[in-house]
Amino acid sequence: MLIIEPTQSHAPNLVDPLMQLTCTDSSLAMQPVFKNFRSVIITSGTLSPISLYPHLLNFTPKISQAFEMTMPEDRGTILCPLIVTRGSDQTELTTKFESRDDPAISRNYGDLLVNLSKHVPDGIVCFFTSYKYVFWMLEREGA
Repeated sequence: MLIIEPTQSHAPNLVDPLMQLTCTDSSLAMQPVFKNFRSVIITSGTLSPISLYPHLLNFTPKISQAFEMTMPEDRGTILCPLIVTRGSDQTELTTKFESRDDPAISRNYGDLLVNLSKHVPDGIVCFFTSYKYVFWMLEREGA
């Protein structure tokens, strides 16, 4: 889809056209992924209903599993999304592919989890963007 706007919202009186190309068919973006990889795992906390996504992305799942998540009302708030942009040594925390080999980033993610776990009594669930981060954490903890 091609979207052309004659002006931009921050300067409506200035003629400064904005042209955007937009992919509105997510199955087109996923075709190379399904073509180039034997196993693809799609996971999210918001893929609901899960039965809709094979149709939208044009694939046939081998296994499809949805897990119910319950929030006990008597425990108060148990989820706390956390957005962190810098580590304790002010290293920028990023998951960019180009930065995956930076030991300072791995160290800062690990330190963040270790420090958080000292204050969270019932445990932490963490999604790692790379096995490299998981292995670093395991090595750090001697597991």
